Amino acid sequence: MARGTCKESVVRKRWFWDIVLGVLLASSIIYLMFFTVAFKVNKVEITVSEIYSADIYSIVAESLGKPIFLVDKSDVEKKVLEDFPEIKVFNLKRKLPGSIFLEIRKREPVGVFCSLNSTSTFLADVSRLSYIDCPKIDKTGKLFYEETEDKLPVIWSDEVEISPKEIDKITQIKNELENNIKLEIARFVLFNKSRLNVQIVDSWAIYFDLDSDIALALTKLRLLLEKGIDKEQQKNLEYIDLRFTKAYYQ
Repeated sequence: MARGTCKESVVRKRWFWDIVLGVLLASSIIYLMFFTVAFKVNKVEITVSEIYSADIYSIVAESLGKPIFLVDKSDVEKKVLEDFPEIKVFNLKRKLPGSIFLEIRKREPVGVFCSLNSTSTFLADVSRLSYIDCPKIDKTGKLFYEETEDKLPVIWSDEVEISPKEIDKITQIKNELENNIKLEIARFVLFNKSRLNVQIVDSWAIYFDLDSDIALALTKLRLLLEKGIDKEQQKNLEYIDLRFTKAYYQ
């Protein structure tokens, strides 16, 4: 009788029923979240896309039919960025009950990197040196990038890699020469990470020291071309050397 009384007293305790209700509630929530269709992924939508591929979609589509809470956001993002280095930003957002939204942004190429010591050729952007095999280089030494229909300068280097700082300075020189001074660039050649030769389409070159003040060097170049070397003289020009305090040319 004492044992029976003990059992009855436990069953009548409120905390006992609180535990039972808690377990039932937790079980119901887990079942609803992971074993019913209510929270399974049934929709993948691209909200912002600068680049799209069926292969990208196929990676994300592996989540279709899975409980949305089991979709490993970081794992999907990592896989896409590893398989598609031309993508700069890939964000995956989950929205209840069963939708996935994607934001895809591509890298903007500033040039194509070619190693003087190998046959490797890659597109380069300002934040990451090389991210995709380069398409075609025409006889002028320029890259025709079909997706953007831009002609991008070729950066030849004796180094295996170029740093973002060096690419930033090369981009600064490129923009000034093309947009303001109105020179057509054939290619860049970088030696020892500091000496930069800019080959102009008219067969003459400009020498820069990337460790020096690039803005000052460009100012000297602009003044020299405006007041010292006219268009006719440029036809017979071999080089302009801006690596020193005074600009030299021949």
